[in-house]
Amino acid sequence: MKKSSFVVLALAAATLAACQTGGTSSSGEGGSSAADSSLEETSSESAIASSEPADSLETALAKARKGFNAITESSQNVYNAATDEFIFSNESRYEYGFQNVGRIKTYQIYDYYDTHTEMKVVRDDSGYAATEYVNYKNEVATSPLTDSEGYYYNYDHYYANPFLYVEKEDLTLVEGNVYAVNKEKRDYLSFLLFANTRPLVEMTLTLEGDTFTSAHFLTANIDSFTMELPGGGQAEEYYKCYFNYEGTTTFLEMGAFTIDDPALSPTSEGVEELTAAFAELGTNYTLTQSVRMTDGVADPNSDAILYVDGEKAYLDYSRGDTSYEQDSLFRADDWEDDGLLYENIYVNGAWSQAPADSSSAYNVDPKGLSYFTPHASEISANLLLNEGNGKYTIGNEYALPFIGNGFLPDILSFPLYDYGAISDVQIELGDGTIGISIDFLYPTSYGAYEMVYDYVYSNVGTTELPIGE
Repeated sequence: MKKSSFVVLALAAATLAACQTGGTSSSGEGGSSAADSSLEETSSESAIASSEPADSLETALAKARKGFNAITESSQNVYNAATDEFIFSNESRYEYGFQNVGRIKTYQIYDYYDTHTEMKVVRDDSGYAATEYVNYKNEVATSPLTDSEGYYYNYDHYYANPFLYVEKEDLTLVEGNVYAVNKEKRDYLSFLLFANTRPLVEMTLTLEGDTFTSAHFLTANIDSFTMELPGGGQAEEYYKCYFNYEGTTTFLEMGAFTIDDPALSPTSEGVEELTAAFAELGTNYTLTQSVRMTDGVADPNSDAILYVDGEKAYLDYSRGDTSYEQDSLFRADDWEDDGLLYENIYVNGAWSQAPADSSSAYNVDPKGLSYFTPHASEISANLLLNEGNGKYTIGNEYALPFIGNGFLPDILSFPLYDYGAISDVQIELGDGTIGISIDFLYPTSYGAYEMVYDYVYSNVGTTELPIGE
């Protein structure tokens, strides 16, 4: 059967695409701006408290609420609207795992055509969906997921174990050991099981003994257009078609499925020289930043040099720009004895304090010297891996995606974590320098592309601000 071009979209973002590029797609709801506590009330012990299940159906539901793994094989079947003749189909595979004992988690894998996506999501303490990782202190931490507008996703709505919302009364025996899911619950169940946002006309669950073993679903027909012809030919113009989705889910490890926690790093050896260099950074250093495409040339507009002399800080936003107009100087206010640094801008040939209004966040919220102090001395030595010849990397896959800020002061915090993740870090000790290259991977609908952020610490303990005040 022919496979048509087709993009798999994330569960919390949108539904699947229609027949061909001429079809349409409909997006799901946006991120929730506040979490609710519905899952907390129904999950874990409260959701599975059934010491003496009345029958096998209730036992099966109790098992499913603890956790399970689900593999769904589905097809998008496309038909000629005028003749009902089958045209082509697109196959996809979803694997979802739900854990509701202990830490509440969801694991997802999507496979469609040449697209493969994996993600693990945990329910954080506020009820939001979050990525769980190892931070630069070698501790397990979470980072909330956000949509394109910066809103957090409500875990209960987008990622919860669907059987938390299914009761015995929602299932009707239709034949043998097959149960139909009622209309009220089936659409939501299919959404959480395999990202389906299309209305269903049928969904059933198969019970064997006291365990659900499979599910079957069929969506309603959706009108669209295509140029594809049976057998792989192309029509001269678009004509009307309709399509539906049909699939089967296989349930595994009912009541016993667990998702691995991020692994902390054990003791590392041979990194003492690097950790000592990190510890010396303190509040007197020069930090150069440049940004480039992989194997490309640095973009001067993204360059910056930060000078910190122990009392003041100066940020030169563009290397090679000899003017001060785009730069910022941070120093104490002569009339304030608060130990804070205020932003100064270069106006009419002199540095003066920037207006304290909403256009200048630094002066609305002036910062202490800690804001300009690198976190490198806080990086756990266990995360570092000595590759020899003064070169090091990060040896923990759970720490790598979010470790960028560990190397930097807050003023140059690593950007765009909501849009991608770090794929590699290379560190090199030089003669009085520390070079750090961070590869950042940006996934897009057109494929992934990679940027490299290069940082160099120098003049540690001897830095002076290169400006007149």
